[in-house]
Amino acid sequence: MNFQDKAGVLMVRLRSFLKIYTPPRVMGEDEQARAIVAIAESMARKVYALDEMTLNEAIDKTFEGVADNHESYAWPTQASFIKALPRVAEPNGISQIDDQRAFDIACERMKSGQSVGDRYVFGSVASRVSGIVGHEVMENYRKGIGRSFSSTYRDKAMEMIVSKYGEWATKYV
Repeated sequence: MNFQDKAGVLMVRLRSFLKIYTPPRVMGEDEQARAIVAIAESMARKVYALDEMTLNEAIDKTFEGVADNHESYAWPTQASFIKALPRVAEPNGISQIDDQRAFDIACERMKSGQSVGDRYVFGSVASRVSGIVGHEVMENYRKGIGRSFSSTYRDKAMEMIVSKYGEWATKYV
């Protein structure tokens, strides 16, 4: 599944899940919709799923974890959903295989629009990755991370992206 497919499924499921909670009072309908998109996109970047069945299993486990640990009637935070994601995020123990193989897998995943770790987008190997996947693909991933920072950190997004990746990354927030 590519990023857009996962985000679409997540948005539908999130809307349904959040109906049992009270939306934040300060949010109008537009802000609520943007919050759902931000949560769905953040989850889509972090969850590993080859197909819709695997994705739905991960969503079910995530929602169970959020519901089991949530202590109010208000919407859970974006961080609550991310923390509740199943920890099996990579197939076949990718994190335990050699760096070159992980690099090759990350490049293939980026070419097909799947989520990858930040190090492949902003880290020390990003220039090598960009040479393989192409400038346009890399820019799309960087803009996606910038949107995630903006929706997560809001007023502090610029400060947070600079602290994590450096001044040059500010153009993506």
